[in-house]
Amino acid sequence: MTEVSVVMSVYNGETQVRNTLMSLEAQIGLSPEIIVVNDGSEDKTTEILDDFAYPRSNIHIIHQSNKGLTAALIRGCAAARGHYIARQDSGDISAPNRLIKQVQTLETNPDASMISCATRFSDQEGYFLYEMFPQPAIPQDVSIESPPHHGSVMFRKKDYQQAGGYRSEFYVAQDLDLWSRLQAMGSHICLDEVLYEATVDPGSITSSRRHIQQQVANLSEQIMRERRAGRSEQAILNQIQSVSREDPLAPRIGLADYHYFIAGCLRRSLPERARHHYREAIRSNPTHLRAMARYLQLLLKT
Repeated sequence: MTEVSVVMSVYNGETQVRNTLMSLEAQIGLSPEIIVVNDGSEDKTTEILDDFAYPRSNIHIIHQSNKGLTAALIRGCAAARGHYIARQDSGDISAPNRLIKQVQTLETNPDASMISCATRFSDQEGYFLYEMFPQPAIPQDVSIESPPHHGSVMFRKKDYQQAGGYRSEFYVAQDLDLWSRLQAMGSHICLDEVLYEATVDPGSITSSRRHIQQQVANLSEQIMRERRAGRSEQAILNQIQSVSREDPLAPRIGLADYHYFIAGCLRRSLPERARHHYREAIRSNPTHLRAMARYLQLLLKT
């Protein structure tokens, strides 16, 4: 059996997907199966993926119409043949020893159901924003102990299947839903080492649909409590399905919040870059009062 299957979804990732694949090809200690679900890309992603996979037998490309991240991950994980499934987001980079270290940790910790690692975050231009390290364990009956980044996670395929996998009802916050069910089966280990580099992208689900994602995340917490109390989840699952997937204002407001967030990360280390992002936030949403206030503060300091 293949040891590790890496599952990745990509939509319009022509500028960065090749670097992501090269980081997976550079893994030491094992040769992973790489499954990429091309979720209806309209740029040159399709040609790049087919060209990259052509001479490599371990890379499998699945082309489909645009159905969203959850549907792509469900399809990719179903196709995985590995004993372990590792997630990877397009545009992000895995350190050469990420997969082997995660496999070794799971093998020596059979009671663990999932593993992640510390993550370094940068903006689209490569400017360092922050690093996220493991947090103290949260009591199981209070919340979900989330990994630093969705793409940094690895789990056993049998545990994924037993937990029920990603669920189509969760168009967003699909990771939190899966983690809550995996953590009911075993512990979550997070390596205290930066083995994953993530790009904060304005087109991500978190950036463009933050308010919807938070609403669904809150419902996922309710589902966790209902399940632990032995009650049915169905009523809340139905509620999640009724939550709007699209909001006409979401792209505009989400882009403004993205620039505001990046500016906040850079305002002390790179104030000039921060001013640029505050201006972009105001341009995207002229009523973004916090961005205006922060921008004026930076101007007064110069």
